[in-house]
Amino acid sequence: MRKIPLFSFPRNFIPKQIWQQIFFILVFVVVIPLGSLGVLLVTTSQKAIKETVLRDQRELAVHTTREIKEHVYGASELLYVTAALLGTLDADRWKQQTALVELALRNPAFERASFVSMDGYEMTTSELGTSLRFVNKEPAFEKASRGE
Repeated sequence: MRKIPLFSFPRNFIPKQIWQQIFFILVFVVVIPLGSLGVLLVTTSQKAIKETVLRDQRELAVHTTREIKEHVYGASELLYVTAALLGTLDADRWKQQTALVELALRNPAFERASFVSMDGYEMTTSELGTSLRFVNKEPAFEKASRGE
């Protein structure tokens, strides 16, 4: 039985020809580190891109929310001002209708604005030439009459 020295094991795996030795050295010294660096760079750039996109989407959501809030708040304030104005116009239907038409023209969110009596009858509306309705059973009138 032949004894194999302990240090001869790696020598069996080292190629004998010089071009094979250079190839293995290049693989271990150049290709493996470059491949590792490439994987590291790709994962880092993907993480940075995801963070940037999420930050931009968050900023866009905050900005959009602020714009919507301002739009809704502005429409709400306009409605309160118009209601206060209608309360001071007494029984002059023409002036009330002019105020409602102006409200509907300035803010397209109000398709049809109406001045309604406490009984649920429309007194005047922003839609010129339409018949007045009885809105006593509509949910919006019921909520408004309860003060909600």
